[in-house]
Amino acid sequence: MLRLLFESALRSLILGGAVWIALKALRVRNPRTQSAAWAAVLTIAVLMPWLMRWSAISVPVDIPAVRASQFTPVVRIITLNASQSSPAPFDWGSKLPYVYVTIAALLSLRMAAGFVLTGLLWRRATPLVELWTAGNKVRTSADITVPVTFGSTILVPQEWSGWTVEKRTAVLLHEKSHVDRRDFYLQALAGLHRAIFWFSPLSWWIARRIAVLSEAASDDAVIAQIADRPTYAEILLDFARKRQPAAGVAMARPASVSQRVERILSETTLAAKTGLAKRLVLFATIAPIIALVAGFSMRAQNPAPPHPSSAPPQAGNPAPPQEKNTRHASTSQIFDSDASKTEPFAIVTGDSMTMNGPMSMIGRAQKLRGTIHGKYIWFERNGKAYFITDSATIDRAEEFFAAQQELGRRQGELGELQGRLGEQQAELGQQQSNVTVPMPDYSREMEKLKEAIVNLQKEFKDSAGRDAHQSDLSDLQARLAEVQAKLANIQSQGGERQAQLGALQAQLGQRQSKLGEEQAKLGEEQGRLAREASVKMRKLLEEALQSGIAKPVE
Repeated sequence: MLRLLFESALRSLILGGAVWIALKALRVRNPRTQSAAWAAVLTIAVLMPWLMRWSAISVPVDIPAVRASQFTPVVRIITLNASQSSPAPFDWGSKLPYVYVTIAALLSLRMAAGFVLTGLLWRRATPLVELWTAGNKVRTSADITVPVTFGSTILVPQEWSGWTVEKRTAVLLHEKSHVDRRDFYLQALAGLHRAIFWFSPLSWWIARRIAVLSEAASDDAVIAQIADRPTYAEILLDFARKRQPAAGVAMARPASVSQRVERILSETTLAAKTGLAKRLVLFATIAPIIALVAGFSMRAQNPAPPHPSSAPPQAGNPAPPQEKNTRHASTSQIFDSDASKTEPFAIVTGDSMTMNGPMSMIGRAQKLRGTIHGKYIWFERNGKAYFITDSATIDRAEEFFAAQQELGRRQGELGELQGRLGEQQAELGQQQSNVTVPMPDYSREMEKLKEAIVNLQKEFKDSAGRDAHQSDLSDLQARLAEVQAKLANIQSQGGERQAQLGALQAQLGQRQSKLGEEQAKLGEEQGRLAREASVKMRKLLEEALQSGIAKPVE
């Protein structure tokens, strides 16, 4: 509800600014025309919450496409353990409704008290029928000291008999002008608007502006008949010094009388009446603004999301398992189907909670557990919280999410399997990096063989027994080749071990890829089910509101 009121106040503020600019641009000075324009703004501002529901104009807005993984519903298991959790911070958001209602109630009571007191005064007043009253509804009372308009009746103090003819005429003309324009009802509407939208600066400004314009229009009505401006100014100052009524349209209040007197004495001519052409231009300017501000709504238009990518995760980087906290406590299953576009709700069953919305709503949804024993549905609509305890409605709601819960369980199992495969892949990688083959130390033997071969080659060049030396050289080279072959054989054993581990790593990668494809398919199905369940849930909650099954949270 507060969200609706805040948006209504903002739209009304925009409307007020646009009308103010239009009046300045068209140079409208006549108080009656200005008052009529602001009366229209006030009426629209009071009706704005209802006008917004009609959504007269929808403007499609294209926004960039996002990957399916950004809005595919994910089932997360979260535990709530009161004994281990830190104290929750003070929730100012939950207190705002109480603050709003308190201030609105005080302002409403103040306005109502003024009407009641003035109404009692009106009942005690005596009807006055004199020649100067000219058939108008006039009453006289000893409880007031200044003339005041209440409804369509003019109340005057009993000392009227001592007034001069000019004073009686000025009072009657001034108050009759208020009655003819129904200023009492307009100012009462401004007071109601201020009580409802007390947080908006427009509500306070427009109430003062309408009061000022109504007095200026009535002053002009008097001056049009009585040309003596100083005398009329003295009459106003005399009434401003006296005690003012609790409600009604008083003839002269101290807060505004100085400005009125200054205006009366400084101007030499009355403000010209607004011509028909200017009034039509003003209407043509304001009417579209009202229609746009009151009925404007933006509708995001997203392209169809692409299918989730089925590319397998890289080996050694398995898809993370579903978030899980294994502390023993109550469990909440969250179906996050782009909850920012829908109003939050929660299905509370014993220690479990199926909810759609931000994490901050968990505390609000749980508050009813102390007063409601059994299952219930908690949800918000236009900023106001409701609850449902009807078992048939709750059973229908649980059916909407049954298939999604099963898919969530399967996704959790796949995630756990992917995690175990990832651990095996990491272990194989570690084994591959640690593969070593013990190598015998043939270095000294090879050095001796090489040295003997070099010596024989020298002797072969200097000796005549070349055949004997050639035989010895061939023998040494054969022994050297044998040692090198042994080393090559040992090294090949290490390569075979690396190849075996690599083959196992490839097998795990293939299994990981298949699990990733299955996980992607489940995610796509999860998204489809979430959208269907969300639509069904909204219809169910709307039916519960219309039938009275849904009760407001006090």
